[in-house]
Amino acid sequence: MQNQKLWTKNYIAITLISFFLGIIFFLLMSTIGLYVSEQFGVAASIAGLSASIFIISSSFARVGTGRIMAKSNGQKVLLAGLIFCLLTTALYFTVKNVTVLLIVRFLHGIGAGIATTATGTMIAFVIPQSRRAEGIGNFMSSGMLASAIGPFIGILLSKSGSLKSIYIICFALGIICLIINFFIKMPEITKTENYEPIKKQRQIIINFSEIFEKKALPISILIILTCISYSSIMTYLPMYAKAINMADIASIYFIFHAAGAIFTRPFIGRLMDRKGANIVSYPVLIIFAIGMFIVSRAEVPFVLLIGAAFIGLGFGNMNSIGQTIAIQNLPSNRIGMATSTFYIFLDLGLGIGPYILGLLIPVIGFRGIYLFSFFVLLISIAVYYFLLGAKERSLKKLNIKESET
Repeated sequence: MQNQKLWTKNYIAITLISFFLGIIFFLLMSTIGLYVSEQFGVAASIAGLSASIFIISSSFARVGTGRIMAKSNGQKVLLAGLIFCLLTTALYFTVKNVTVLLIVRFLHGIGAGIATTATGTMIAFVIPQSRRAEGIGNFMSSGMLASAIGPFIGILLSKSGSLKSIYIICFALGIICLIINFFIKMPEITKTENYEPIKKQRQIIINFSEIFEKKALPISILIILTCISYSSIMTYLPMYAKAINMADIASIYFIFHAAGAIFTRPFIGRLMDRKGANIVSYPVLIIFAIGMFIVSRAEVPFVLLIGAAFIGLGFGNMNSIGQTIAIQNLPSNRIGMATSTFYIFLDLGLGIGPYILGLLIPVIGFRGIYLFSFFVLLISIAVYYFLLGAKERSLKKLNIKESET
């Protein structure tokens, strides 16, 4: 079973689209907060809102997208999302004030939510069941690579005081994604018996199962906490680096961050396929928390970069572990809903995080928000145990007893 082919044409094409969408996301996310703060002279909470509003609108888009993906293989949905992303990216060139920018960010988030929900679902259909954790881990490594390249380029280009060159790159990458999309040929999904009751309901009140996948909720709740913590890095790291006189390290930070995930993800994916989620989830969450503590205490560049590698290993791997858990043991027609559920909660954490932390910065400072994020991650370890870890441990014990009888 392990010899089933993973790197097919569809797998590569979907991964490339995810990679380029990730670069667009991180190019803008790593620069927009500082740009808004300096260009328009607004408070840190408003600068954080310029990041949050994109992610919040993505969440709204994912709700409808997940329902559509339950009835299709996603290729037309992806095309619609990519076209909408391209059109809204062009609107950045019209931005003259913070209000217009927030509107454009909201619209862009809708397109990104549609496109990334589609790719996240489609990838599950083209990965062999026996290599699911490994396949999703490799797929999400494209996002981690984008999280290094995007901020590195973005922070360098933003030093000019304008984001026009960044907008041009984002628009060009949007065109490339559209071209790659036409090389994908997706199989039709298998409609199981579970699909029919959902399809036949025509009630005014929408059934809960038409929006969320119940089995994906425990891991999705955990992901809210990890994403609130990570949003401190995603939105405020360039500002923090500038405040502690390490502005030149900010772009290099994200390279170490990505390396921490990329070099460990294949091993962690294969280990999870063989041994289950617990054996990788606890260490990953602990390393994530340690990394956040290191960043909060950093006084020299070397320490900050060590923290970056730890956080990359922790957050980057927890995302792929989480998505794998979310779609485990589900019929094919529910994978889209489970993927949508997972990403809605992920977006919720990344969306509310910057705004909440932005309100805390005047009170506890930048170091304080990273220490706060450290304590949130400690709570997340306990949440994982009660929602997921204890259950998996019990099932393993039961399976061992059954195999001995």
